[in-house]
Amino acid sequence: MIKTFSDKGTGIIEDVVINHKNGLNTWVDFPDETSGSYTIKWDNTSFSGICVTDECNKNGYTTTGAKDTGDDFEGYRDLDHTNETVQKNVKTYLDFLLKELGYAGFRYDMVKGYSAKYTGEYNATAKPTYSVGEYWDSDKAKVTTWINSTKVDGKIQSAAFDFPMKYNINSAFGGGNWGALANVMLSNDKNYARYSVTFVDNHDTFRENDKLKTNICAANAYILAMPGTPCLFLKHWQSNKGTLKRLIALRKAAGISNESEILAAEKLGDGFLLSVQGSIGKLRLHLGPVGDVAFANPVDMWTLAIEGKNFQVYASKDVDLTAMKAITDTDASPEDDTPVEIPSFCIVNEGETCAFFVAPKSWGSQIKCYRWDQQYNYTNTWPGVNCEKLGEDSKGNTVWKWTLKDSDKKSQSSTNEGIIFNDGTNQTADLAAAITAKTACRV
Repeated sequence: MIKTFSDKGTGIIEDVVINHKNGLNTWVDFPDETSGSYTIKWDNTSFSGICVTDECNKNGYTTTGAKDTGDDFEGYRDLDHTNETVQKNVKTYLDFLLKELGYAGFRYDMVKGYSAKYTGEYNATAKPTYSVGEYWDSDKAKVTTWINSTKVDGKIQSAAFDFPMKYNINSAFGGGNWGALANVMLSNDKNYARYSVTFVDNHDTFRENDKLKTNICAANAYILAMPGTPCLFLKHWQSNKGTLKRLIALRKAAGISNESEILAAEKLGDGFLLSVQGSIGKLRLHLGPVGDVAFANPVDMWTLAIEGKNFQVYASKDVDLTAMKAITDTDASPEDDTPVEIPSFCIVNEGETCAFFVAPKSWGSQIKCYRWDQQYNYTNTWPGVNCEKLGEDSKGNTVWKWTLKDSDKKSQSSTNEGIIFNDGTNQTADLAAAITAKTACRV
């Protein structure tokens, strides 16, 4: 798979987890590994590769490594990166990933857990094409300190995810605080934009995806118009592929890069204005309920390239929109305020408590429902009970029905309530549902 993508000009980045490691049978027994000419061996006698501050020392094990050089992680054993064997094993592993498996670069997990200088040293030895660290913190100063601390011979060795931007995205797109997008972050600092990897959501933050209040396309329009290196979340791509493809094509057409110049970033009416100069032309992004606004430049200098819920992107006249307009893909889950069609076959029988769900086309062949409140679980255990497939709506989406059965109702205690539809992999957010009504119907 990696070779196939590589042959097509796409590099694959490996998720490198070297802050912590799990034992094979116990908390501390790391297995030795050999693959071809690559061999990794651990000290499973005195456990010198595990930090002496690791919590296993309070749970029946004794390690002899140095104190942790970063934050403690209580999920698994914290590796002691001052230890020569640990350093050798990490370098062997990284070399294996690049030269044997063909990866192009690394995404370092939980880099708060060990000193940044080790990421720098590992990259200086391995020489990946690209590197990004997961320094999860809203404080820009802390993230930039980590970036600077990866220097080897005065050269920064890794980019970092722009978590300060992520917190501002949540505030703006989830809370209507559009001015938050003018706050400090990596990508609006000309000294750090080239080291900024911007994102709307990832596999961790998506667990609270209601923070965006469904402004998925608008938030992606923002990172795709901004400096920095944008990273799109797979679930967003699957649900809004048409819109995201056009936004990517528009970014390329304007020549926006991780070192482009921000011309304006400010509140505009009740929303926000972003204007960025690319190597070919300019993009002007309106976010939120901006309404009718007066352009600082004559309107005939701009073309409305693409718009959607809470966003409009204008391109200067020197931007060629041909490639963007040629994209014919559609969104599986369009974000609009069009009233939901309720097909005639969605019938609520007398005395029945039920819910209807229109599944995105990209979802699997069996939809399940998980429903609970503070006293009961009405669908047994996660991922819930199978829904009944009723048919297709006018857009070709499958419509499913969940009906409450007393046999599925279990007593339980919870601090909240809601309903979730899923296919075992994809799932909705925690949706509101009124189960007290005898004829509750939700689409």
